[in-house]
Amino acid sequence: WLVAPAHMDTKVSSASTESQSWTNIVETARIKELRNPGVINPEIAQNSATLILGYMMLDDLKNAQFAWKRMSEQGKKKFSFVNEIWKLWTFLRKKDRKGFHAFVNGGKWEPPFEAMVQALQDKERTKAIRFIKNSYQSISLVKVADLIGLTGEEAKRKVESLGWRCEKELVYPKKPEVKTGGANEPLDIGDLKMLSEYILQFESK
Repeated sequence: WLVAPAHMDTKVSSASTESQSWTNIVETARIKELRNPGVINPEIAQNSATLILGYMMLDDLKNAQFAWKRMSEQGKKKFSFVNEIWKLWTFLRKKDRKGFHAFVNGGKWEPPFEAMVQALQDKERTKAIRFIKNSYQSISLVKVADLIGLTGEEAKRKVESLGWRCEKELVYPKKPEVKTGGANEPLDIGDLKMLSEYILQFESK
């Protein structure tokens, strides 16, 4: 789906995504955007896609949306790879984890986006595993596979590697250890909100 332009000044590769924080990547892309208002070329379009991905990595969907809106309609039509990156945002915005993973797995993500898209998928998979562990005493293997973007067999191997029990197509997550002997720690409001939203969504399916 994505065909990378031949060159760009700000290169985002596997090495750079490991060495730079996502905040720095976003800041670099934002500066480049500010210095090139109204410019329509492959380099700036690639920078816009990088900025949108960077915001998604920071769970900042609102600023990712603003970055998309700032891009000209002409640029969106001319450079289709930006639209493919934007589709990832639409899946995350709708909390459609199954659609998100299917779209990532079904695409051919060329450099320099491949490493970033893989990092985004890994992050979303980690969030889903945390959500399952904290929210369910038992859950179907099919639903686990949808949430983490793996096939049934892959999902089974994954949950077993986490020490979770899997019997008759049901998964029994291993709960985090509860600290005793000390004061109770307050709930994280962000975690509580996320759990409530996801439980409502996935139990309604």
